[in-house]
Parts: sequence; C-alpha cells; structure tokens
Amino acid sequence: MSSAHAPAREQRILYEIIVDCYDEEEEMIGWYYYFADNLKFPIEATVRLPLHGGKMEEKKVQIVELDTRSETGKAIRLGVVERGSERVHYISPGDIARLETSPENLEIINDWIYWHDFDLVSS
Repeated sequence: MSSAHAPAREQRILYEIIVDCYDEEEEMIGWYYYFADNLKFPIEATVRLPLHGGKMEEKKVQIVELDTRSETGKAIRLGVVERGSERVHYISPGDIARLETSPENLEIINDWIYWHDFDLVSS
C-alpha cells in the first residue's frame, strides 16, 4: 500500500473491492470486476512504456479496454492504443503516468495504484 494513509480509500478497497477475498488470486478477481463494472472507456492517458536497454518512454495513448484474461486472477491489464495505430498493447495500471479522464475513472485507477504501492496518477 502507498505510504500516504488514505482511510476513505482503504475503506472502499477493503469493504467494496476485495471483501471476502481469501488469497491474492481472489483479490485480483475482485479488482477485475471493480474495473469491469466501473471504468468508462476510452480514457486518454500518458503511459510509461519500456524501451530496449531498460529505459522508459512516455507515450500518449487511449486506454480502450480491460483485458478479459485479467478475470483469471493473474494480473490486471489494460489495453492501450497509440495514436495512429489500431494495435492494442496491454499494460499494468502501474504504467500510467497521467490521465485525462473523469474523476470517477481517476479514482478507480488510483484505488488500484494506491493498494499496489505505486505513485498516484494525476490528471
């Protein structure tokens, strides 16, 4: 979890998203349904993508979907499309640098980011 304590966010996560989860796989399924039921696509974003040699590059993309394989409890993956392309790449929510979206979408993604101890995303 993120070092900055956020009681309201923790309450929402514990009692709405991962309630009754007994292991990490069940928690991932809880996160999947939270995203699937609440995120509104497309979402304009800037994401960090890996380059050769371990460097990262920021690119403007549209988040267009939630990877349905995320439902298996392995990992949450979001489908993104770079401008001028139709090819979908999948990223972790932790790869998001900035969002241009509704306050609701921002809160949903930041809930996951907070729980997984990444830096919160701003708009």
